Amino acid sequence: MRNNSPSQRRYRAKQSAKYFGKPTAVQYDFYKRRIGELCERFPAVFNKALPLTLAKGIHHQLVEETDFTEEEIHILLRVWCKRWEYKCMAVSTGRRWDLSGNDVGLIESSELVSFIRETVNLRPQKLKIFCKRYLKATGRPGLICIPIKDRPELEITDD
Repeated sequence: MRNNSPSQRRYRAKQSAKYFGKPTAVQYDFYKRRIGELCERFPAVFNKALPLTLAKGIHHQLVEETDFTEEEIHILLRVWCKRWEYKCMAVSTGRRWDLSGNDVGLIESSELVSFIRETVNLRPQKLKIFCKRYLKATGRPGLICIPIKDRPELEITDD
């Protein structure tokens, strides 16, 4: 039986925040200093403007193929996957990719719903920037699963 004392609840909350909460300032600083190495080594998926949604378990492959430790990869991916561009790209493609940029399958529907929920709550300016970038890069409109009638600011105009 699980101990539900206040100290146990605080401990579980702290552990959950460590892996799923907002990155700390120290983690973000590490990310800013070192993400360029992954962008240079794996440009197909670590593209800052249009980052592809990473395959599940890719952190194991990154540990093997880079000089980063498992903890460092965890920090880098934690910040990378919380970026608004990453979420928008997940919603726009609905797919996951390996380090070579090869399609490895669909994003699970429950995860996609979470990505959509987070994307809909972004500021309109960020959504518009992403839609323009995506259209220019692919020739297709981005974020097509979010109806324009619900978010008219997503409509791309020639301004």
